[in-house]
Amino acid sequence: MKSPLRRHERANFFKYMPASTAAIVLKNKTLQWSSPLTFNDPFDVPREIAAGATRDDLYSALTEYMLSLLRNPPQDTSEFAKDFRLLIEAARQGFSEELHRAIETDLKTNGQSIVAFNTLDELRAQWKDLLSTMRILCLTESAKHAAMWYHYADKYSGVVLEFNCLDNFDSPFLLATAVDYVDEKLPHDNETGLAKIMCLDTPFATRRMMHLGLYTKFSDWSYEKEWRIVDFPKSTEIGLYSYNHFNAQELASIYLGPRIDQAVRSEILELSKDFGDARVFDVRIEPTRELSFTVIEG
Repeated sequence: MKSPLRRHERANFFKYMPASTAAIVLKNKTLQWSSPLTFNDPFDVPREIAAGATRDDLYSALTEYMLSLLRNPPQDTSEFAKDFRLLIEAARQGFSEELHRAIETDLKTNGQSIVAFNTLDELRAQWKDLLSTMRILCLTESAKHAAMWYHYADKYSGVVLEFNCLDNFDSPFLLATAVDYVDEKLPHDNETGLAKIMCLDTPFATRRMMHLGLYTKFSDWSYEKEWRIVDFPKSTEIGLYSYNHFNAQELASIYLGPRIDQAVRSEILELSKDFGDARVFDVRIEPTRELSFTVIEG
């Protein structure tokens, strides 16, 4: 039976890691979920929303966006902040020129007070609070990507673990969300994009900010085909990492890198015996500069 938690149709995901980390993962049957505050890539989860924007820049963009919606009111207003939604719906009925001028003047003076987030500081503070508590597990779609082996599996000496998305276990892997890759500047990093978010009702604005901040990256990184699961630590946990258990049946396969240390390889082979039907593969770099996968029998 399909789990109500399932958000996608994928059967499995892959996790690249150093061989020493894989040995710990297999021994403890846990995966490390990290705070985005530990990410050292400046092109990843932003530490601050609209870092270069000033209040004046944002307020100007916000006012212009609100006025544009009143000039051409959209049909679907369900996600807008309540008071602004009512104003848009009234605009669809038609304003007199005099009333329109009065509303325009009022928006330029008081418009910011009717949106979900009253100040840029509040929006930034909310994002900072989220960053300090959330935990992220990063996954990908394949064990066959040479660049991923190099960057995330210790230059081909590491390991890739393949995990099943099992409905009968209500597996957290069912909750994974694909990262969107975009060419243009990210909306939350410019005044106009941020203004559009600020006009939304709080739940929609929060979800939009989380999607842009956590699940959106530039297309330069699209080769990673990344998926993410976002969670929050238990009240008893401290620090910037959580170590969450997985079921032995969720482990589908273990891929041993072509340059893996032989002592660690032997350790992982011994640990793999605790995982029932999980297959183990030797990965080789062929003369054609392709990766090949050979199952290890027994």
